[in-house]
Amino acid sequence: MSAPRSPSEGAGDGALSMARRAVDEEAERLGLVHRAWLDAADLAPLLAAHPSESHRRYGLESAGALMVAALAYDEGPPPDPAQAPPLATIARFARANWYAELTGRLRAAALHARTILAEAGLPSGPSSAWRQVANSGLPERPLALAAGLGYLGRSGLLLVPGGGPGLVLGLLVLPSLPGELGGGKESRPGSEAWLPGALCGSCRACVEACPSGALSLEGRFERERCIQHWTSRSGDLPPPVEEAWEDQLYGCDRCVASCPRFAPVSTVRPSLGLLGPGLGAAWVSAAGDEELRSRLRGSALDRRWIEPAALRRNARLALRPKLPPRLTEGGPNPRVEQEG
Repeated sequence: MSAPRSPSEGAGDGALSMARRAVDEEAERLGLVHRAWLDAADLAPLLAAHPSESHRRYGLESAGALMVAALAYDEGPPPDPAQAPPLATIARFARANWYAELTGRLRAAALHARTILAEAGLPSGPSSAWRQVANSGLPERPLALAAGLGYLGRSGLLLVPGGGPGLVLGLLVLPSLPGELGGGKESRPGSEAWLPGALCGSCRACVEACPSGALSLEGRFERERCIQHWTSRSGDLPPPVEEAWEDQLYGCDRCVASCPRFAPVSTVRPSLGLLGPGLGAAWVSAAGDEELRSRLRGSALDRRWIEPAALRRNARLALRPKLPPRLTEGGPNPRVEQEG
């Protein structure tokens, strides 16, 4: 897999190339060390392959360039002492509002670039044309792959060199400005980076770790068997999923934690939406809708599509008597040395 393209490679002297250099400089200062770029010409085939109304809403169809950034997360804040055990657990990616941490830094990088352009007497376009998004309806993972930011693990998650799969993705959209950058996409659909598990060697750690069997050695992902898929949806669970459910309140990151390339160290100390590793299962199971929304306001769980009824069901499942750990077939440790 080739390295992500630097924003200065092939750069001319126009406003667009200066903006990209300024964004990159500020992003680095703010701890966004995993990032890569796509030119306007790179975006057209990707948008055609992933049609969505979100493209126009976020300005991708008229973008001059786009930066994909990945923010690695860590174990998150410590448990809230006010939450009585047992805890219903929250996956690491939601223990703090890492999405808000990322978009805030993208916003600051955009402001820095606009300031640099103004000081140079160059056009920057309207502020509304500079868009910062994370956890959106945009095809963030294909865009990251196309930019050469990482590759797909056997879990189907993006793995970034030096950060593994423990990260959240965000985009900074730059408007169309004078000046161009040369070069094409760093990674094309069909290359090894796009094939789940093609660059994982013989490692099967995530497949072994998935409690509900949603992953396969061939890189297939069965969404209907994924616990994370169901943590935000109320109603009855498929029997295999309910049987495999452990103590998850929201999200499930067993596959992430098992990956030998997972490095739970962040360049950012989070301050937004701090929840910790879980909430008291008994409290959640009895809390009303407004009580839950109040506690979760400003966190990664403050989303309209996360149903309070689903969280209460999840908490009740976490309160079930614990069964003996699931036995796995004998054999070598799945965390084998990586090939390549």
